[in-house]
Amino acid sequence: MPAEFGQQIAAFQAKRKQQGAAARTVNKELQVLRQILKGHKLWANLQGEVRFDRDREGIGQALSPEQEASLLGACCPNPMLEAVVTLALHTALRKNEIRLLRWGRLISNGAR
Repeated sequence: MPAEFGQQIAAFQAKRKQQGAAARTVNKELQVLRQILKGHKLWANLQGEVRFDRDREGIGQALSPEQEASLLGACCPNPMLEAVVTLALHTALRKNEIRLLRWGRLISNGAR
């Protein structure tokens, strides 16, 4: 494996961060690369050169019932916002997934 491969991976990480990707996202992408290289017995050559970033604490933690009630209370003045936040809380959909939803494509009470 070329010696500059570790530098190319570091450049990829820097580019992804510059594009706004979270540390967790970049780490997931590197994990895919690591699995491929491990399958070909090449990862050991890079292990000391490639550094995974630390994830921020608290990411992916569920809200407590008190936090959920407080969030929904803050949304009450805006019914549309309250509906979107309720949908997010009950489905774990992400912002972009909710943004792409269309009312005509949703199924309500089993009716189409």
